[in-house]
Amino acid sequence: MTVRDLVFTVGDYPWILLVYFIGLPLSAYIIGKLHGTGKGGLSPWKQFYSVIIYLCAVPGVFSAVLTVSTA
Repeated sequence: MTVRDLVFTVGDYPWILLVYFIGLPLSAYIIGKLHGTGKGGLSPWKQFYSVIIYLCAVPGVFSAVLTVSTA
């Protein structure tokens, strides 16, 4: 699959992006309610938060690279 195929696939199914980007903050909220106040920096909660951050950052960096490369 090329990058073009990936972009067209996402364009055909925009609900995937909607679920993805609503699910990430929702999962962060749920994790925050599970561990309680002041315990987010302890293990395993910090690993969960790092995964959520990477799942948000990688598509953002990818879209920035696509935008710059097509300009």
